[in-house]
Formats: sequence, structure tokens, C-alpha cells
Amino acid sequence: MRRWLRIGFSLFLTVNLAIFVTVGPILALLDGPPALFSGLTQINGPLHLAVLFDPPVATPGQTITAILTLTNDTRDAAAPSIDILIPPTLTLDVTRLPIGLSLNAQANLLTWLPIVTGNGDREQIRLYFTAAFADVQQPEQPLAITMQHGAITQNLAATLWLGIPPQVTLLPLESVAVGQPITLRATLSGPGPLAQTWDLGDGRVIQAQNPTVVFPTAGLHRITVRVANPLAAATATTLLNVTAAPTAQFTTNDLTPVVGQTIQFINQSGGAGPLTYTWEFGDGAISEAQTPQHSYNQPGTYLVRLMVQNEAGVAEITQPLIVGELPIADFVVSQPITAGLPMFVQAFVDPSVTHVTWNLGDGHTAEGLTISHTYQHGGNYWVILQAHNQFGTTDVGQWVTAISGPSTIFLPLFFSGDLSGADPTEVTPDQPDNEIIITDSPPLDSGFTTAEQLLWYINEARRLHNLPPLNYSYELAIAAQQHSDDMALYGYTGHTGSDGSRPEERQAQFGFAGLYAGEVTYWGFDEVTAVVEFWVNSPAHRSMILDSRTTDVGVGYTYNPNSPSVWYWVAEFGITAPPLPEPSPETRLDFELRHPHLPRHLKPTAETA
Repeated sequence: MRRWLRIGFSLFLTVNLAIFVTVGPILALLDGPPALFSGLTQINGPLHLAVLFDPPVATPGQTITAILTLTNDTRDAAAPSIDILIPPTLTLDVTRLPIGLSLNAQANLLTWLPIVTGNGDREQIRLYFTAAFADVQQPEQPLAITMQHGAITQNLAATLWLGIPPQVTLLPLESVAVGQPITLRATLSGPGPLAQTWDLGDGRVIQAQNPTVVFPTAGLHRITVRVANPLAAATATTLLNVTAAPTAQFTTNDLTPVVGQTIQFINQSGGAGPLTYTWEFGDGAISEAQTPQHSYNQPGTYLVRLMVQNEAGVAEITQPLIVGELPIADFVVSQPITAGLPMFVQAFVDPSVTHVTWNLGDGHTAEGLTISHTYQHGGNYWVILQAHNQFGTTDVGQWVTAISGPSTIFLPLFFSGDLSGADPTEVTPDQPDNEIIITDSPPLDSGFTTAEQLLWYINEARRLHNLPPLNYSYELAIAAQQHSDDMALYGYTGHTGSDGSRPEERQAQFGFAGLYAGEVTYWGFDEVTAVVEFWVNSPAHRSMILDSRTTDVGVGYTYNPNSPSVWYWVAEFGITAPPLPEPSPETRLDFELRHPHLPRHLKPTAETA
């Protein structure tokens, strides 16, 4: 069994008169917004292109200048082509457009064809823009530049920060005791990046995102937060009353503990020291430790009480703690297991289980109390059942051996004289060798669809060989129709679907819970009688049509004149799944002896299904 602990709270000690912050150095309050954007971006190399925004940070309605400088550090003259894609947030001043530039107004694209002679020669242009609007979600607006010189293409994104000032509010803070942690939170709006700076009112200034702090002395503290983005800054102020009287508060490192687990109680109390602590755990045990540990021997709900005392008074808190148990689970597997045929597995769990997952040992997983799975190859597989409840996960594993089944051979079939054909399909022994010709037809007044005629003729062929008719399966019919539609849509023929699926996978996908018994396909012929006669008289197909073990069938038919073979036919065969065997008395007795707390005759409940 494995216990997955829930994510708990970080453990910390509330030491009296301690000064505590979560993250961030102690800083002086900044006078202006952070200088995060220089406005300069470059392409380095023999041809050096520099782009400078002036100013690099702007607000809507402001005029911005983009200065592009091309320097040629080679000995030879160069004439690159430079495309400049302008973002929609900027409006170009075409009246001040430099000579030699062309503008594609529809694409908002500028093309610059400079000529630089070499040995440090340079060309420079200035582009003038007006900030049309700000994108609050994306304040960094790129000027996308592509420089093409010979076979070399280089890209550059020159970034301008275009936004609006931030806004910040602080809600009134409740009082807190000396030494008790409190998280300071600001409500922010506006484009980022946003930097928070907090003045705690006692000489401490910290830069952190919503910091958790403690105050070492009692009194009224003025808390000020300053929030800045690259454009501007905003401040907000509130008052916090820090009291000397004790305050009781605690949590645990795991909110869903189990029997026998060592629980760490996290003391979040405060008050002017010295402080004394008294813990009552609800099971008769007590402790005077500041941060005790405790475990419980029985499941249940316990009322945990903490009393905190100093010279100013006494505070206490009582909280319920639910202690549970890990799930009880086991499973049985249908035997024997043959590669290529479905395996059926049944889980037995206690009523606390919320869901069940499986690792089947071959890379596949599943969910549910009862599952089926097909191993494609023989071998030993370690099957793991994971039963989950609110307190954790129990793992139960056992080896499952799949024996190799009869060989399956895929043979290509070749025909001549027309466009009709049949797919490679499975070959199995015991094939009747007498040819049949179907002369009967469905009743004329039956109103059969083409697919229904296909089903009727398949059962007629079985009748002619003294075999019982196959039951119509809606799930198999959906799988057959999906595959015939898929072949017509994508213009292929075969048993492997366009998504890589195999026939047995499609049957399971559409809900057929029985055993896979085969799939036959045909294409390029419009007469249903000819299709069934071919299947029955083809050694590669008749073993599926005339298999005495088969119980269910579903058929599909698709007509698509735009597809290469026009007519597509599919029949899916299956065998009704045998009932899952009940565990033997010896297996159940062994299970109950290993789990004495489990109710007898345990079966899955509706809540766990």
C-alpha cells in the first residue's frame, strides 16, 4: 500500500518578538517606476542593425520615435532588404516618412532598401508613430523586423512598452497579535510587470508579492503598498492593529490524516511573550509543546483544543479533525488469460472508495470496478489496482500471465477483371469447403435498408450451413459503420483505421463488452448478395461468417461516389462475454482474513461504481 499525503502547509515556528518576511530584500521605497525597458534592440554581425525607441515606455496618444541604424563593418558594399511590420497599436506618421521607404498600407508593412558602402559606413532613418491604444493584456508591442542579405535572413523584435498606469487598493485589515503571521494582499489592476513595495510602518520596507509577515511589538501600524509598472506607480494605505493579547490559531500538515499517521500540528498563534500552550487532542492525550506531534489509533472525528496564555489573558480555539483509514481493496482476474482475447477483472473495495484506477502492466491504464483488457502478446504482467478515498490510495498488485493464443495470419487477396476487392483478413482453421450461392432474398415488403439486407444475407448463409443466426449488436454496428465511413472518407481499404485503430479496439471503443471474433470488409461492388457470396466462398473470410462460436454481429455500409471504390462494406463479429466468475470460497476467505475490518459479503456499491 502507498499513502499519498495531501499538500500541507509549510511548517514554521511563531517565535515571540520575531521579525518574519516570506520573500524579498529590505529596500528603500522607489521614487519612480522600474526602468525595465531600455528601448534598444540589435542584430549583431557584419551588418549591424540597431533599433531604438524614444521613449521606450509610452501611453496612448503619445508620440514615439523609432530610430533604425544600419552599419556595414565589411569591406564590400551591401544593399539588404529590411521589412518592418508595424503593430496595430501604433499609427505611422506617413507625412514624415523618409525617402526611399515603401509602405504597404493594407499589410501595415514598411520596406527599407538601404545601401551601405562598407568599412563602417552607416545609414539611419527615423519613423514617427502615435500610440493609438493600449493592449492591457499585452503591453509589450513588437516592431517585427526581417533583414534579408543574400541567402541570410535575420529577424528582430524591437519592443515598445505601451500601457496605462496601475491601480491598487487595500482592504481594511483585521487585528493581529504580536508574533502571529499575517498575509498582506493588494488588489491590483493594470498592465505588468507590476512590482510591489510594502512599508510596514515600523521602519521595515520590503519588496515582495503579497508577503506574510509578523510584528514584534503591539500598536497601530500604517501599512502602505506601492505598485509600479514601467509607466507609473500607485499607492494605497491601511491601518493594522497589533495587540499584545494572545490569539489562538493552528492547522496541521495534512488535512486528511489516517490512523497511525504522525500528524504535525502547526501553531499559528500569537501574543506578547512569554506564552504558554495547552493542547487537548480529543482522545484524552494532552501536550504543552508549542508545535506538537500526535497520532490516533482509531478513525473518527476528534475535537482538538488549543489554549494560549500570557500576562494579557487567555485565548483558545477548538477545531474538528477527521481521522480516516486507507481504502481496503482486492481484485480477481478471470482465468485462463489468452493473448489476443479480453481479460475480465473485478475489484472488491470498501464503501469509502471514490474511484478505482488500474495499471495493466503493458503501458495501458483503465478506470472502474469491472474492466476488460486484451494483451496483444503472451507474457507476465504486473497488474496494479489503485483504490482511492479522501484519505489516500491503496495499491494492490498481482502477476497476471497471458498465454500465447492461436497464430493469426494476414494474407493479401488478389482479384482481376473488375475494381472489386477484399481486404487482407484473419485466417483460422476449420473452414467449410463447400461453395454456396445465395438465391433467396429478404421479403419484398420488409423495407430493408442496404445494411439490414447485409445482415439478413449473413444469417441466411449461416442457415444454409445449419448454424444459428447471429444477434444484432448495436455497438458492433456503430463500429462497423464508423469503419466503412472512414474508408470512404479517406479513400483507403484495410483493417487499420485512419487513426491507427485495430478492429478489436474499435469494438471496445464503441461499447461492445464481449470477445472479439473478427472483422470482414469489401469494397467496389454494389450488390449485397455478391458481397456475402464472396465472403462465404473466400477461405480467408468464411471462417468468421460460419464460426459456430460467434454470437453477435454488426454491419456497416457506405456509398460515396467521390471515393475511389464507391461502395464500402464492413461486418464486425463478436462473442457475448461470459459472466465474470465469482471468487472461490478459498479466495474470499483469504481476502476476509487479511482484512478483518471489512464487512462480510462485501460487494461494490452504487457510490463506488
